[in-house]
Amino acid sequence: MPISAIPPEPPVPRAPDLTPYPDPDPEGRYRTLPTGTRRTSVWFGVLGVALLVLCVPFALPVDHDVVDGDYDTLDDAASDTVLTWGDWSPDLSDLDSSCSAPRMQPGIASLYADCGSVLVDLVGTAGVDASGTDSDLARSADRAVRAAWSDDQDPMNFSREDVASMFHPDLASSVENVLVSDAFVYDYDDGSDDDWNDWSPEDGFGGFGGPGGGGDVQDVNYTPRGVSGTAPDASDASPRYDRVARYSIYAQAVAFTGPNDVMYTLVISGASPHEVSTALPDLLGRMR
Repeated sequence: MPISAIPPEPPVPRAPDLTPYPDPDPEGRYRTLPTGTRRTSVWFGVLGVALLVLCVPFALPVDHDVVDGDYDTLDDAASDTVLTWGDWSPDLSDLDSSCSAPRMQPGIASLYADCGSVLVDLVGTAGVDASGTDSDLARSADRAVRAAWSDDQDPMNFSREDVASMFHPDLASSVENVLVSDAFVYDYDDGSDDDWNDWSPEDGFGGFGGPGGGGDVQDVNYTPRGVSGTAPDASDASPRYDRVARYSIYAQAVAFTGPNDVMYTLVISGASPHEVSTALPDLLGRMR
């Protein structure tokens, strides 16, 4: 008798689990994530706004007179660049007729101005005790010069001068000390002659800079910004030549202290000692 296989019993269906899942957001604080076309439109909207924010500034017209031009006044320029200008400052309005300051300042935290035959750097230093010794004040002034020229240099040999003889009475009443440095000369070369591009004692100028100044040539390494001296073979009658390979830079500094422990250091540089020695008392006397 043949034996037939016993078919398996069909599975018994299980009863569905009627226990509800907990609500992940019972208070309804979160929005449903966008899906499908809605999600695509949201992302395109965000991308469009980002592109507008990035591209609109480049599409707007630029006033090059504001970006590349000069400040309206030296006081405006100093207010934007000199950090101590709000604590105490001299009035520079009488210098506006002969000096101009570019909006694109080459230095940091200092005022750079073109005053015709000379260039001017003005640096403000905070926290300078006016009752300190002359050596302390001179050290602060040397640091200011290094900051203005972004260059390391030896001391400039500052000496004390009479305040009343240097400034207009309106400013002299606020100035407590004034120190004037020795003058110095730097023979600059475009790199073609290593023997020329250096400070050289035999190229110094004795007697320049008033009492106590002159003969000593300071050991500094300053490459001037935009000042070019007069050369005999120059075809341009202007005292400035960016194409002249060799020229000499003459410079002198003056530092003065005032209220709120503020010191200002003014550095004047030019193509001849006569220009610098003439400009120094003139610029100081026109400050108020």
